[in-house]
Amino acid sequence: MGNFNTIQVSGKGRRLKHKRKPVVGSFNDPVGTHEGIKTVEADNLCNFSRNSGLCICIVTWNMNGQVSYEDLVEMIGRNRRYDLLVGLQEVPRDNVARLLQDAVVETQDVAVGRHAFRTIYKRLHVPCTSQHAGHPRPSDRGHPRPSESIRGHPNELCEGIRGQPRELCEGIRGKPSEGRSPGVHGDLQGRPEGMTTYVLGRACAMQHVHSHVHSLCLSKGRSPEVHGGLQGRLECMATYCQYCVVRKAIMQSLQLYVFGPKNSDLFLKDLKVDKHSVGGFGGMMSRKKGAVAIRISYKGFRMVFITCHLSVKILFLLKAAHAGNVEERNAQCRHISQSLFSKYWNPYARPAQITIWLGDLNYRLQGIHTHPARNLIQRNLHRLLTSKDQLHQEAERGQIFNGYCEGTLTFKPTYKYNLGSSNYDTSYKVRVPSWTDRILFKIGDPGKITASLHCYESVDVIYSSDHKPARAHICFKVSK
Repeated sequence: MGNFNTIQVSGKGRRLKHKRKPVVGSFNDPVGTHEGIKTVEADNLCNFSRNSGLCICIVTWNMNGQVSYEDLVEMIGRNRRYDLLVGLQEVPRDNVARLLQDAVVETQDVAVGRHAFRTIYKRLHVPCTSQHAGHPRPSDRGHPRPSESIRGHPNELCEGIRGQPRELCEGIRGKPSEGRSPGVHGDLQGRPEGMTTYVLGRACAMQHVHSHVHSLCLSKGRSPEVHGGLQGRLECMATYCQYCVVRKAIMQSLQLYVFGPKNSDLFLKDLKVDKHSVGGFGGMMSRKKGAVAIRISYKGFRMVFITCHLSVKILFLLKAAHAGNVEERNAQCRHISQSLFSKYWNPYARPAQITIWLGDLNYRLQGIHTHPARNLIQRNLHRLLTSKDQLHQEAERGQIFNGYCEGTLTFKPTYKYNLGSSNYDTSYKVRVPSWTDRILFKIGDPGKITASLHCYESVDVIYSSDHKPARAHICFKVSK
């Protein structure tokens, strides 16, 4: 990752030499050997558990000056659970942190709710294996088995969890008079005035859910102990949905956020942030290019998150963003990697175990014109374009991202779209579609930590920007 600086430290009768390596890990190999970027297939499976390993959702998006709450909800997604959410990149407004936090709470509430619903349904389908005083086995009473009864009447279970009782709906959605917006679970136009009242509303709703589950257990001949186990899971719903900003790093519109559960401080230490600008011509441009980074230790994992937006053009915008600018972007990557956290450098500090880069890297497709590229994309043959990707080409040359991993590019290029549509650029420039928005990760010690990529995709249902967001879900575990 560039040249290493040698520092001499005085000691008793001897001089020690320390090679000053960049804090965020190797970026290219000074010896000349290189691994390039390793392509990883996503398995779309994640058995989420807060007691095993660490699951991280990563999102990056160049919002191009505008964003809505609904777009943030779509960007995060509702189908996955995680320990930490890490994102964004180019952000147009100051209050995006509040909107993003609300979106995190809502999406995780849906994900946790679905998980709890499935758990309750499965638990109530399990036959009774022991007899309890006052609650004989259904077979002893001549009643059908609980599973048969519930399968025949699923609405009885839904009524207590996701049905229409007024008190439950009001507890979840919130009463406007109590400072909670009904729009959060309605038309999404309203915003909760405060996360405290929002979470309190859900806690109140849990009481109604407990009551319905308890009644359902008894009516189906189930033990109160079953309800006790389910109640514990439902209480976890209210706890896990209380997400907050763990750390943020901001340099003008370039912003990075790490969200975690409310009790994250129990697992966090060594929090540091840094930033480094490249280009921008001394502030003459409206938005600085460069990178911001957050370094944390969470659940024993030492991690560095870096989001960047590399320059598109150089020489005062006289050059186009094609092959002529590849070396410039390579140099920016190396310079960012070498400079971040250099002021915190400690020769005795342990390096990061996990490094994650996300952002608008601005590497394009090279060696193909726009119309042949678009024809392949239209025929769902866009995977044939990966050989033209500058990022992988430069990594193969040993210039950048040595030893990093990236998911297979199964999704369509994320840039450049016409605003408000899924059509690629129809302006007079007719740009070649490219995967400019990327997420890469590196394990510092593969022998001790394993990584599983569960998804790597673009979010194509968002139309407010000329970029599509990219999203990844990665789980890390300590090797036994």
